[in-house]
Amino acid sequence: MTGKHIGQILFVINLTVFFTCGYTQENTTGPLARQINKLDSLKKTLASATDSLEVARLCQEIYRYTKYDLLRQNLNEGENLIRALRIYESNEKWDDAADVYNDLGGIYFNQKQYSVARKYWNLAKEQFKRSNDIRRGAASFNNLSLTYINDSSTQAQNLMKAYLDSAIILYKVQGDPAFLMAPYENLGEWYRKKHDLKSAEKYTKLSLSIAQKENDLSTLQSGTFQLGKIKKEQGHINRAIQLIEKSMTYHGIRKTDPNHTDALLELSELYSSIGNYEKAYFYQKTYQQYSDTLFHREQAKALLDLEMLYETEKRDLKIKTQESDIALLAEQDKLKSQWMIFGMIGLVTLFGFILLIRSRGHFKKQKQLQENFAQSLIQAQEDERTRISRELHDSVGQQLTLIKKKAQNEDQNEFSELTNTALEEVRSISRALYPASLKQLGLSESIEQLLYELDEEVDMFFSVDIEDINNELDEEKTLNFYRFIQESVNNAIKHSKAKTLEVRVSKGKGTIEVFIKDNGCGFENVDQLQSNSLGLKTMAERIRILRGTLSIRSRKGEGTVVMAKIPV
Repeated sequence: MTGKHIGQILFVINLTVFFTCGYTQENTTGPLARQINKLDSLKKTLASATDSLEVARLCQEIYRYTKYDLLRQNLNEGENLIRALRIYESNEKWDDAADVYNDLGGIYFNQKQYSVARKYWNLAKEQFKRSNDIRRGAASFNNLSLTYINDSSTQAQNLMKAYLDSAIILYKVQGDPAFLMAPYENLGEWYRKKHDLKSAEKYTKLSLSIAQKENDLSTLQSGTFQLGKIKKEQGHINRAIQLIEKSMTYHGIRKTDPNHTDALLELSELYSSIGNYEKAYFYQKTYQQYSDTLFHREQAKALLDLEMLYETEKRDLKIKTQESDIALLAEQDKLKSQWMIFGMIGLVTLFGFILLIRSRGHFKKQKQLQENFAQSLIQAQEDERTRISRELHDSVGQQLTLIKKKAQNEDQNEFSELTNTALEEVRSISRALYPASLKQLGLSESIEQLLYELDEEVDMFFSVDIEDINNELDEEKTLNFYRFIQESVNNAIKHSKAKTLEVRVSKGKGTIEVFIKDNGCGFENVDQLQSNSLGLKTMAERIRILRGTLSIRSRKGEGTVVMAKIPV
């Protein structure tokens, strides 16, 4: 393999997103001996390397080369990744670490361990966001969408579509149509899952047309396979067989990878459906041969062992750091004891401040009583909302349901429709009074659902980025946090006259950070408005309940920014 081809492969890897049926690769050329010699040369260079960052770079190159080497399986292909990750994290090279997170996510995705793949791709996404890398951030959105591809729940499918839309928007900003191949293909698969075969075929063909111009064998393979599945669902069985068999002719796919094994299984089912049992048996037997391989199981175990070893090392390092901190604290306590002796001399001087301190204490007590009263009022309000919501759902809702059924039994269709409308309104009011989705979906998903519903109801563009904070707050704080977001967004919708609204919820070091920004009319005298506005007072009180800090910045004609930090 020539140096040019190696460069092309590494470039494609940096742009790679992980498709619906697993990894694909560039078509490699060159004699077998040259390919083996290149890999051996990399390993020899690694053995003699002394600079840690050079070692990490070589580890990544060896991993990526063996990943795209179709001649051999590498059961320990994650070993070099974990080694590189150790070095990058210890040197705080977070952009390079994000590349490793991306690759680890790909390995777990191919093993169909979607939750673990999601964890690593989220880590990559967060770093790309911090470094303002739009292209690779878009790739992360595309990757994350695939972790929901086999989850048929409405919530999962909505998240997948949202991630794909974000990826397409960001890629269009880049201005290079080549980047749109992967999200268009995955959007085609999303529409196929929704049984919208016309849209599925449209986006799959869009992806293939770009792939043909770019001579991208990876997308040509996976896109042709996907088009074959669409033709199958349209009832064009012979055309489906032609396309899927064609997809297997593209070079650059391991026979144990999902793209290959899934194609074998599809062909077996298709030939069986037209009565060609000889070919159906051949493809089924071939599928069984590769799907039974121990490769992915052994690879998963090897990678898990390496991860556990690395986590143990990090925990041991943390313990050593803590021990060092304890020793330092002991020295500090000794010094404090010495200072206490001298502090006794100053007690006389401090006596003069007692009255002042008592006065301040009284003021603080009064302030605390006011805060407690406001918090109790908010809690009582939430309790009453919950009670009314329950009464509406359990009592009024059930009565309306009975009336609806009786009207249907007596063929009173108009009365039935009116009752059904009233029932939906009662349910809507009940949901507004208490968001039952908090317990069903979790805090992050409930906020996303709230914002998506508002996005559909109002003429305003929403930009949403909600990280996973489901397990960070207790039940009471979760409700107050949700209400804070709800009230902040509703204030912007009602008063800002904005065209766009950006909502970000992220996890910092020991905090949850909220950033809400609109480009509306804004206002002057923020402090005066906060003291007079009941809505802003309620928002501030909820943040106090959460033990957090709230900051509101605004200028007339320049929009408003609401920021909050909540300790966890």
